[in-house]
Amino acid sequence: MKKKLVPLFRSVVKSGEPMLYPVYRNDGTLLASKGLVLTVSQTNTLLEEELFTDAYELTSAVNKAQTREDLVDTHKLASPFLRFRQAEEMLQDIYVKPSHPTNMSKLLTIIGRIQTICQQMPDAAIAKIFIENIDNYAVQHALHTAILCNLTAEYLRWDKEDTKHLIGASITMNFSLGMKQNDYHQQSEPLTAEQKVEIANHPTESSKCLQVIGIKQKKWLEFVEKHHESIDGTGYPCKLTSKDIPLGASILKLADVYCAKITGRTYRSPIIPSIAARDIFMEKTDNGTSGLIQIFVKIVGLYPPGCLVKLASNEIGIVTRRGARVDTPVVRAIFNANGSQIVTPMLRNTEQKPYIVKEIVEMGYIRPDLDLERFWT
Repeated sequence: MKKKLVPLFRSVVKSGEPMLYPVYRNDGTLLASKGLVLTVSQTNTLLEEELFTDAYELTSAVNKAQTREDLVDTHKLASPFLRFRQAEEMLQDIYVKPSHPTNMSKLLTIIGRIQTICQQMPDAAIAKIFIENIDNYAVQHALHTAILCNLTAEYLRWDKEDTKHLIGASITMNFSLGMKQNDYHQQSEPLTAEQKVEIANHPTESSKCLQVIGIKQKKWLEFVEKHHESIDGTGYPCKLTSKDIPLGASILKLADVYCAKITGRTYRSPIIPSIAARDIFMEKTDNGTSGLIQIFVKIVGLYPPGCLVKLASNEIGIVTRRGARVDTPVVRAIFNANGSQIVTPMLRNTEQKPYIVKEIVEMGYIRPDLDLERFWT
C-alpha cells in the first residue's frame, strides 16, 4: 500500500528517545525508522530537514497515546505557520552568516518547505502574508514574495525545477543586503548617497554572493540579477528591455512590489490588496505586464485569505479561503453587527446578498492577542 505522507512538528524528534513512527522526506526517502534512538548529532542533522511520516503510522501512534495525556500533544501535525516560522529562522541564519557552508542546504530546505505548504494548504500560505505582524521585514518579506511567486508559477504550470529557481530567487533577491533590509524598512528619512548606491547594485551583488556559496543555476541567478528591471527600459541596474528580461524576473518584481505595498512602511500604512493590485496595474498597463497583475488577483482574490472584511450584514469576518470568484471569498464572521465577538465563528456565503463583502477592514480592528491562525490549523 502506498504511503500517504503528512508533515510533522520538529518537536517529535528527540535525542535519546525511540522514534514513535518512521520519518521521511517529502519524496518518500526514509530518514529515521520507527524505534530508532537518535544521537544528538543525528537529531540535529534530522532537524535540518522538512519532516513527514506515514499517515497510518501517525494515526496508530495517536490512538495509542489517548491513554497518556502527556503524550497526546506530541503527535500534532505541524501548523503551516510554525513551519513558515522555522523557514524564517533558517533564512535569518543565512542572512546573518552569508558565507556559511551549510547555506546551500538550508536554502534548498526552505524552497522545499514553501513548495510543500503552498501545494498542501495554499489558502493558509496566502493568509500568512496578511495576518502576521511584520517584525522582521528582511525574512518575512522574502517568504511572502516567495509564496506569491510559487502560486503564480503553479498557475502558469511551470515545471518543478523552474519553480524552484523562482522561489530560490525570491528568498535571495536581496541577499547582499541581508538584515540591513530591516533598517531600510524602518527608515523614514531620505536614503543617503551610499545607501542609494548599495540598493542600486544589490541585484548584481546578490548574484555574486550566491555564486560564492555554490548557487550555479542560471535561471535562479538571472531572476535575481534582473528582478528590478522593467520591460520599458526604466529599471535597474542595467536598464534592460523586454527581450532581455525573463518572465521569472518580471513575476518576481511584481510580487516584490505587491508584497511591499500591502506591508507598509514606517512612513505609510499598508495598502489594502485590491488597491495595491490596482495601483500596480495602473503603473504597468503601458509596458505589457498588466497580464501578470490580473493573474495575481486571480490567485489571491480581491479579498485574500487572512483579510478582515465587513459584510452587508455589518458583521466583521475573516476570509479563510478563496471563493468561486475573486469577489466571493469564504468568510467566517467573528464579530456581530454590534461589534461583539462571536464565540463560535459563523460560516457566511458571500455569494448571498445579506453577506456580500462590502470592504476590507484594517487589522487594527481586532485585539492583537486574537488567534487568527486557528482558522487554518
